[in-house]
Amino acid sequence: MTTKHLKHLKHFQWFLPLVVILTFVQCDRIGQDAPQVLMPQVGGQTNLEIPPAAKTHTFSFYSSEDWTAEISDTPAVRGGEGGPSIHPSSGKGSRIKQTIHITVPENHTSELRTYILSLFAGEKTLTLPIEQRPDLGDLQISTEEVELPSLGGSRVVEILTNKPWTATVEDDWITISQTEGIGNEEVDLIIEAAHNKTGHQTGTILIKSSDFEYTVAVSQHALDCTLDKSYNLSYNETHTIDFTVLSTLPWTMAVASNAGWISVEKDAHDASATPIANKITVEENTGNIRTAQLLLTNGNNEKLTYTVTQQADLSRFIPSDWEANVSIRYLTYEIIGPADFAIVATDESEHSQYKAKVTAFGHYAKILELTHDSIKFQIAGKDFTYNHVTLKNAITTFQGTFSKDLNTMEGTHSISGSIEGVPITARGNWDATRK
Repeated sequence: MTTKHLKHLKHFQWFLPLVVILTFVQCDRIGQDAPQVLMPQVGGQTNLEIPPAAKTHTFSFYSSEDWTAEISDTPAVRGGEGGPSIHPSSGKGSRIKQTIHITVPENHTSELRTYILSLFAGEKTLTLPIEQRPDLGDLQISTEEVELPSLGGSRVVEILTNKPWTATVEDDWITISQTEGIGNEEVDLIIEAAHNKTGHQTGTILIKSSDFEYTVAVSQHALDCTLDKSYNLSYNETHTIDFTVLSTLPWTMAVASNAGWISVEKDAHDASATPIANKITVEENTGNIRTAQLLLTNGNNEKLTYTVTQQADLSRFIPSDWEANVSIRYLTYEIIGPADFAIVATDESEHSQYKAKVTAFGHYAKILELTHDSIKFQIAGKDFTYNHVTLKNAITTFQGTFSKDLNTMEGTHSISGSIEGVPITARGNWDATRK
């Protein structure tokens, strides 16, 4: 090694300690500027749930600063038992995961027990509630008798046990939400059945855990009626509807208070295992269309609803021809021109509600409403020309009212479609005189 090299080496020997010192200073500054960290290993963890047994549990966390920990409890709740303990209760700051071991006594009580684990690091604090479930015992259930709704539905039996359990159903009309459980939990066992239309039925569910078992008695009353859910009757005759009611509880059948035109032969009856014959009578209708509701209610306040609609006497309208004037307004434009309407009888199924339909602009229109006072009809998806203007795929809805002598009517209409590919929506008025 030359003298020149030795000289450079001496300079490097002075420079090396200076680099080391500056490096430590810089690292210290970085450590001071870095944010403090104190957080659970599992992000967002806000509590710890543990079983009632005496056991040691772990809680993992990160802390960039030196830390201490403590756990609080309530001796009065423990009833003199030893309290919880933690290990370790302090540690050094680190970038790696750290773990505290938490030992708790058994919870013999029937109440939830809560401990509070607190960690302190620098200016930060982390608090973790620890909830220890109560002693659920070998096997408890909330009830041993369940009555399911006649119309179908469910009820809940709560199961509490520290041990695995099973539930067995012998009757195929009963279904349950689960047939087994792992224990150390509270479970809501959902018991269900469909609408019972046949008769009162009973069954059992056997719930077992270890050497303990309970039998839950399940029952369901019947409620059924052979009426259709809705009727649409003609105006020009008296109607009778025969039906039966099966209810293993007492029942009533009520008619809407404003429907004096409909009556029920038997409006109440005692419980019965066999169907009870009954009858509805509907008087001839000389006025407007009318609707009534019938309500069948059993002793458990379960209800079945039926609707009877009777058409109005519209013979004075069918058939009839009308001379009309129709205005169509679109933006600042208005088209006014004549039109012919006709109300004609029909047996087509789509018009069966009124046994009538309207012809307008050369098309049949479906009647949506027809009474002594008003009319509403619609032409849907048709092309028609009015005053030399052709509207494609038109949907037009007319609604109006009749005069008292039924010789004139007037109203409004709305129309949508397209003209030469341009979509439009327009409105207007119309009036008509009977020919």
